[in-house]
Amino acid sequence: MNGVFYVTLRSGSISGAILGTSSLLTISPSASAPSNFIFSDAIHVNPGTMYYFNLVIQGGNRWATPWDRYNYASGVGYGNGVANANFDMWFREGIIVPEPGVMVLLGLGLLGYVVRRTKR
Repeated sequence: MNGVFYVTLRSGSISGAILGTSSLLTISPSASAPSNFIFSDAIHVNPGTMYYFNLVIQGGNRWATPWDRYNYASGVGYGNGVANANFDMWFREGIIVPEPGVMVLLGLGLLGYVVRRTKR
């Protein structure tokens, strides 16, 4: 059964004020790639301040999230409300711009070469 999730961003503590909530995301049990939780509004954060992401299961069967050592210097993972400084979850911020594929780069390079050769 698919799971339906969202993420809240909190400040101050794991139960602190909610700064923002992501849109709902439906994930298949067979999914193995990272998931993107999108916040519709920009959330302003300050460097050096501790913030808390809270993954919420809206519906579906039991799910597990991967924890690992992502070497995020200030990260602390929480499982069932218990802190574990050795583990955290991977995240990124900002506007995500996909990189062009290899074939696109080769095609642009070839096109540039042809244009340059025809101008001579």
